[in-house]
Amino acid sequence: MNPIQRSWAYVSRKRLRSFILFLILLVLLAGISACLTLMKSNKTVESNLYKSLNTSFSIKKIENGQTFKLSDLASVSKIKGLENVSPELETVAKLKDKEAVTGEQSVERDDLSAADNNLVSLTALEDSSK
Repeated sequence: MNPIQRSWAYVSRKRLRSFILFLILLVLLAGISACLTLMKSNKTVESNLYKSLNTSFSIKKIENGQTFKLSDLASVSKIKGLENVSPELETVAKLKDKEAVTGEQSVERDDLSAADNNLVSLTALEDSSK
């Protein structure tokens, strides 16, 4: 009798034991497969988080009232590894023909002139989708 026939005879004689052994092996293989899938998805999530969180920086000019020219940013865009450059300008603006919206505030400042009460914060973006 060859080994395959002997093993089939053993399995057919001891069906309950073979079925339990088969279930144990099935559970072990399913667990290993789940662990490998989790490890793969963790790597994907890690790389996506690294890409989205560690890839931005900002450069600000210290001098008051001075901003960068867009031509100055051309040299920044030549840095190796940068995908894109998104210039952004933050400044204080005075409304000319309109009045700033006021509301109830817990802090009232009496030292501001009428012109200073009409100041707003202005943020200018080249592309707001980024």
